[in-house]
Amino acid sequence: MNYEDIKKFLNDNKDIFLDENKFISFDIETKNLNLRGNKLLGFGVGFSKTKSRYIITRDLSLNEIKTIFKCFNKFKCKKVLHNSYFDISQLNYLLGFEVKWDFCTYIMAHCLHTDILLRSKKEDRSSSLSLKELCKFYYPELYGYEDELEDKKKHICRQNKINLNKFDYSMFTDEDLIPYGNYDVLVTYALFEGLLKEIKEKIKNGWDKLNYLLNLKHKVTPLYIEAKVNGIRVDRQKVLELNTTWNDILSKNLKEILEDENIKKAESLIYMNNYNKEIQKKELEFEKKLEERLEKIKKGKYSYEKLNKVKDNIRVLTPAKLKKLELDSKLNLRSSSHKRILFLDLMELKPIKYNKITKTSKERTPKVDKNFMNTYSYIPLVDKIREYSLYVKGVDGFLGVNDDTMEKGLWNLTSEDYPINHPNSNLQGTITHRVAQNSVNLQQLPSRGDLSSLKKCIVPLKDNHRIIALDYSSCELYILGALSQEPNLLDAIKDNLDLHSNMALGVWGDTILLDKELVNVIRDSVKSSKSTHIEEGMTLANLDIPLEDKLAIIRDYKPNLRYNAKSINFGLPYGIQSMGLAQNMKVTQKEAKEMLETYMDKNSKIQEYMDINKDFLCKNGYIEGQHGQRLYMKNSLGVDWRDLEGKPYEEIKEILSELRKSTNFIIQSENAMILYEALLRLDKKIKKLKLKDKIFLLTTIYDAVYLSVDNTVSDEEIKNILTEVFQVWYTKEVKFKIDVESGQNFKDLQPIE
Repeated sequence: MNYEDIKKFLNDNKDIFLDENKFISFDIETKNLNLRGNKLLGFGVGFSKTKSRYIITRDLSLNEIKTIFKCFNKFKCKKVLHNSYFDISQLNYLLGFEVKWDFCTYIMAHCLHTDILLRSKKEDRSSSLSLKELCKFYYPELYGYEDELEDKKKHICRQNKINLNKFDYSMFTDEDLIPYGNYDVLVTYALFEGLLKEIKEKIKNGWDKLNYLLNLKHKVTPLYIEAKVNGIRVDRQKVLELNTTWNDILSKNLKEILEDENIKKAESLIYMNNYNKEIQKKELEFEKKLEERLEKIKKGKYSYEKLNKVKDNIRVLTPAKLKKLELDSKLNLRSSSHKRILFLDLMELKPIKYNKITKTSKERTPKVDKNFMNTYSYIPLVDKIREYSLYVKGVDGFLGVNDDTMEKGLWNLTSEDYPINHPNSNLQGTITHRVAQNSVNLQQLPSRGDLSSLKKCIVPLKDNHRIIALDYSSCELYILGALSQEPNLLDAIKDNLDLHSNMALGVWGDTILLDKELVNVIRDSVKSSKSTHIEEGMTLANLDIPLEDKLAIIRDYKPNLRYNAKSINFGLPYGIQSMGLAQNMKVTQKEAKEMLETYMDKNSKIQEYMDINKDFLCKNGYIEGQHGQRLYMKNSLGVDWRDLEGKPYEEIKEILSELRKSTNFIIQSENAMILYEALLRLDKKIKKLKLKDKIFLLTTIYDAVYLSVDNTVSDEEIKNILTEVFQVWYTKEVKFKIDVESGQNFKDLQPIE
């Protein structure tokens, strides 16, 4: 198909394209998933469930493709895609202008069927709402249509002797892609019809806010598309500096670790394990061939003498094999199995958590993860290995300078002539509607600790810009306070108090007995202490001094209580239980359980709110947030959750998991919706002030928003804009608060006063 043929196709179908009552499905095929250096191979247009056309563009010039999509932007019919975030960001980057679209079936499916993500295995979650998987339910006649193409892909890789990850779609011929491109838009068309029908039925049956939810997600997606196209700028020199520094630390740590006697003993154990595995392997091979050899002996083609000789040699390994065993038995600190031998078998440390049963291991192997390492970090060798593993993650996972595959890390995702990375922000990647990121996952950049210097690598988009970051102050607690109507939270929010110190005072204040030190502190630092009766043995809660002074005493002299209150405050929105709290607080599970119970006793409205959510879930089989976001959880439907105590855990574990989610889904998804609404207000405000070319959204990380702002926009001006946009009332009692910072990278940010 040449350019003239495409023009004729567009003209022949103009009655459909210019009819605002019609809709078409649309999907692109590109060389790969990157923005830079990518190529548009073609695109499909669907007119119904059975009629479509695939347009080949791989040989067209960029100007010709631009002309086609300028024409596309004039279409009055509704344009439906399955993954608008991917397709439109690819086109916008390639063409240099925005391509218009109307609906995304990925967004629609996610809003209607978030429970699919809940039921999916972790490794399948990213594809469980894909067009290929949804085809199973909405167009079963075509399900599996991509299998033949996948087989061709593997064949091409074998033919060209390349790995699958080196494959790109330009290796397919147009004849390969034409059926596939047509099927994609046919399925998208059927999916849209099916989802529209479901939406109408759901609204009719009482899902009143579903339309608002869909519109919000559709409207905010272009802002994330724009952020992806703009990308984030990486300071490659800083990447090199960190790589040198961290590799030096790794070398030093490794040398010290390998000199430890436990390492030598562990290598001996690993060697014996490897040796025994090799012998077992030879024994299995002998057993497999035994019957065949006995049959040969009967026929006189083999002898018992030779058989016995083979049997005697089972435990004899060749010098080459022994050398390989020796090399394989050197302790690999990146190997979980090696670390299990060292920590569990040799040092006899007790496991904390276990992995799920796998097809290969057929058993629950103990975890030797970050949590395990932190728990036993008081042991010098464990702490040294913990630090080593941390820097390995930094060097391999984030920097990538030494990555032989040249695929991972900030170094390989940028170049000297193009220091821009384009991370993906998937609004449909999580159950709670929060953004899931990859390539690079900026959410994983540590804010504290040894690896926090990674944030110095992310710099403003332009030289005359700076980073402006805003962060909601305790957003989830504000939401929890507003929805639960808990006075302890509402009063602290209203009076702008330290939420964690205030909670610690409210929960444990009547157990904080004044000792001699605290009595002296109060008398020296509290102005009203001279007119107050203060003596040892009194409780802090009952002391007649200003509330701010009580909170200061907890913050400065009882930080462990503040930390415990913070652990529970932030743990509740995530459904944390006594076991998780015990690990956070470094106390026994019994102590954590008692603290949690005391907390709930003193915050009865929170407990009441959580119980109401459980009742709602068990009655309806779903839970719903204030913005219409629902999560269906059918295991709890019809269950009396108050009657579960004493039942075998294996029988009720799925129900218990759903009950925990009944509150934390609402809190976390509300957080996401609040952020999306604010981003839309920010975009509207920037356009109104004609600052669109001076203020760029870089990314959002949970409650934080990162912008690249031109230096001609003053700190005062940008803070005023952000305060107006983000510090809004959630309910009549709760108004959000933000902190705004400025700096030359993601790390070195200072508050704007």
